Amino acid sequence: MQKIKIESFGPINEAEIEIKQMVVFIGEQASGKSTISKLVYFFKSLKEDLFTLIFNNLDTTEDIRLLFIKEIQLKFYRFFGSTRYLPDFKIKYFYSPQKTVQLSLNPNKYLIVEFGYDFYGMIGNEVSELLKAIRKPSTVKNTYELIAIEQSKNKYLKQLKSIVDRLFEDDKPSLFVPAGRNITVTYTDQFKLDFFGNLSLESEKERIRSDRNQSVDTYLMLEFLRKIEAIKETFKENDFESLINTELGFGNITEEYTIVLHAAKEIIYKILKGKYQYDRFGEKIIFDSKNRRYVHLNNASSGQQESIRILQDLFLVLLSKENVFRVIEEPEAHLYPLAQKNLIELLAMVINNTDSQIIITTHSPYILSVINNLIFAKSVKQLMKENPDKEFDKIDLNEHSLIEPSKFQAYGLHNKEHWEFKSIFDTDTQLIGENYLDEISQIVGSEFNEMFEIYKQLKPLKRARKQ
Repeated sequence: MQKIKIESFGPINEAEIEIKQMVVFIGEQASGKSTISKLVYFFKSLKEDLFTLIFNNLDTTEDIRLLFIKEIQLKFYRFFGSTRYLPDFKIKYFYSPQKTVQLSLNPNKYLIVEFGYDFYGMIGNEVSELLKAIRKPSTVKNTYELIAIEQSKNKYLKQLKSIVDRLFEDDKPSLFVPAGRNITVTYTDQFKLDFFGNLSLESEKERIRSDRNQSVDTYLMLEFLRKIEAIKETFKENDFESLINTELGFGNITEEYTIVLHAAKEIIYKILKGKYQYDRFGEKIIFDSKNRRYVHLNNASSGQQESIRILQDLFLVLLSKENVFRVIEEPEAHLYPLAQKNLIELLAMVINNTDSQIIITTHSPYILSVINNLIFAKSVKQLMKENPDKEFDKIDLNEHSLIEPSKFQAYGLHNKEHWEFKSIFDTDTQLIGENYLDEISQIVGSEFNEMFEIYKQLKPLKRARKQ
């Protein structure tokens, strides 16, 4: 199982986190939730960084291994800023018990990258042979030879991806879904042109200089926007229903699996309060199909705008049965509690039907309560199967969204002398601890009780004065 150990970084004094299939971080603002989730994403996406680095330097004579260390150092700078004024820290990621990557600072505050296995040897031996094959000169005489060479290169690139995935014990494509994602709905084509164009035209030195005035959120939002452009392209002249029918027609999914996809589609309709459509007039949500009444997405509610990209991405993951890694910041943003419940059910469907990993950061106790119910429902469902002679007409458990306790972990952040980070998932009951769920209610209730006691004492005095 993958995990991360953190010592003295940001607001986190000490933490050890298991990266199960579904992980939830909950806590106050500025408590370190985002720091931890971004660290996990930092390490999980290193495989894509290495593959891209090699692909972009197929003809270089420089040592790829040294270039990769520089790339990690630059990536850290983009994510967390300069190391000059940071206290000494140690961050260690375990891709497996044997394969680790550790970040720390030397006395000169320079970032040190240490591999806990023969990473350099593995990448040097295997990748160098592949690069020789890809770079191999040829005397192309006709189109057919050119096609054959390109097919051969694609074969080598697939092998390269396999090597990189094996180096990091992970083949899941990574994506960070930041808060404020309604920008993917409201930005104009001119903004997109300026945003992508300016960033792609900057030289590396200029980008490093400008990064000093940018947060990591800008960098992550850029990555997310690029992914969204591909998602929007998939949905052009398509909706959720037509995508299911197309995949079924091509034989890529079974009739049985369409039941899962249609259940996911219905959840999405509930959250959006209508049917999503993307035609030549743009993106819209049809809330009255009979009378063709709709609202353009850029005029829709903030909840619809914040959730649409998450819903599209999760649906496409389900549709392709792809195994992915996602970090989703505040999935509950601008959503009514019932819609939050529906969204968590959709996330659970992805976990149950793929080998994906999803990390959630949240402020919402509703999220925890819904997850608790889905975990508990798994146990109830099992008991119902063991007692087929009993009837439970009033209980309707959605089998597609039940959460297996062994796939789940939750961590809460509390502020004492330092932010304390601990598991809030009770391994005995296999549920999120009741004390944590009730903590906020207890604080609010306690304040009310104290005021009510004062009220009871002062109310008679007020009556007496009136008499």
